[in-house]
Amino acid sequence: MKKFLLLFTIFFVIFATIPVKYTDASEKMKGICVHGEDIEKFGVEKTVSEIKNYGYNTIFFLVKNPSGKVFYKSSFIPLEKNVLPSLIKETHREGLKLYVYFPVCMDKTYGLSHPDELMQRVDGEKSSYYVSLISDDYLNYIKMFLSEILRFDVDGIVLDYIRFPNGSYDFSDRFNKLAEENGIDVDDVKKLAYKTFINPADWKTIFLTSQKDKNVAKWENLRRNIVEKVAFILKDYIKSVKPTVQVGAFSVARGLMYKDIYVAEEGKGIKYSMPYQIINFGQCPSEFYGFDFVIPMVYLKSLEVTPRFALNVIYNIRVKVVKRFTIYIGVNPYGVSSKETEEEIFYALKYGQGVVVFRFPLFSMGKCVFTSSTPIPGESITAQIQTSKGVEKEINIIMPHNDFMPTYDDTIFLGTFLDYHFITLTIGSKSYTTDSDFYEGGEKYLMDTAPFIKDSRTFVPIRFVSESLGAKVSWDNEKKQVTIESFSE
Repeated sequence: MKKFLLLFTIFFVIFATIPVKYTDASEKMKGICVHGEDIEKFGVEKTVSEIKNYGYNTIFFLVKNPSGKVFYKSSFIPLEKNVLPSLIKETHREGLKLYVYFPVCMDKTYGLSHPDELMQRVDGEKSSYYVSLISDDYLNYIKMFLSEILRFDVDGIVLDYIRFPNGSYDFSDRFNKLAEENGIDVDDVKKLAYKTFINPADWKTIFLTSQKDKNVAKWENLRRNIVEKVAFILKDYIKSVKPTVQVGAFSVARGLMYKDIYVAEEGKGIKYSMPYQIINFGQCPSEFYGFDFVIPMVYLKSLEVTPRFALNVIYNIRVKVVKRFTIYIGVNPYGVSSKETEEEIFYALKYGQGVVVFRFPLFSMGKCVFTSSTPIPGESITAQIQTSKGVEKEINIIMPHNDFMPTYDDTIFLGTFLDYHFITLTIGSKSYTTDSDFYEGGEKYLMDTAPFIKDSRTFVPIRFVSESLGAKVSWDNEKKQVTIESFSE
């Protein structure tokens, strides 16, 4: 928290626009995913030290991989490498947090010994590692695994891949029987699914049919209810063993562009609609309401979207799903430029509660420190650049717009982001507006007094200006002093 003096230079014609610098808050999540093989390659100390050096505060560690092997000594699960104990020790020594994650329905080791509990595709092909989410035995297996994990000093557990692979699964005998018990005509659904995913694989039929076919809607709701049920069984189990551990989930984000599938069909395509996402994966972020956080995976390359999609995802979850939801945007630099990645991170930090980047060390991390002054839109500034690839140099940067993200080659900078908020006040009016990406034209608020001009000087209400930018204002009557406290870095 910082106390600061707010200085204004305002030029009035009819209204005043006041720019104020803003940076992301220090308490925001700045996470990075790490795999055990990479820690083995680089060493625990070097890995943690480098991650901390480039501004991350939380490591997300894949503790059980899709093959079903783990990175600690288990009493019943095959060992990949014994990494977790030393990673926890080093992470906490460096003042970072450690969250572990694992793919819930992917376990090849379990599937090999329990073939009857594997998911099956609509054409009859059985998966080699997608385990059925309706298997009570597998659910107990996961609970046993979690009980071992909770003996370690981990700060959080994240459920990954708690969904169906796509709409062509699950058509195993076990799942078909459950569907029939719920009044679903399985043969009818299988015909539609076969046409959608197998032959001719139009990736369209069942999604459009679901909007008017009650039988498909029942099938859709059954799959969605199963995902939600399993998610909360595991979340509640974790909390019952260790209530202080944070529990979150990675979530598919593809459907958070269009609510209506027909609007999506005329726009970017039905695969960007929520009906497509729910039918395909049985999952939507609202399934995890009640968790400590959710991580929508806004991967630009695979989703074929622009960085502003992160903003769209946050807005849609907050406004259309649940307002009070802690959101960390999942970011993957693969296949896109560093500038696009940094834009995505910027929106995650500005409008969400943080970011989780996938993954170390598949991209160059970097630090950017201004060596002269604070950048101003349109003006050049000198910055000292350091990257994890060994580059150290001074560069000149021009901040082109209101938002600033330093860009250098394919290096990803995590925390050196600035943006300028604008407040518009009209002389004689008690209303003012602030800029916002969520609402065209900004948001409008009321004050208890209006700005005015006296003796060629402009007077504005300091409390409303400061509080609109997230600062706290206090008045000391004895000292006749105003204190403004900023909660930004």
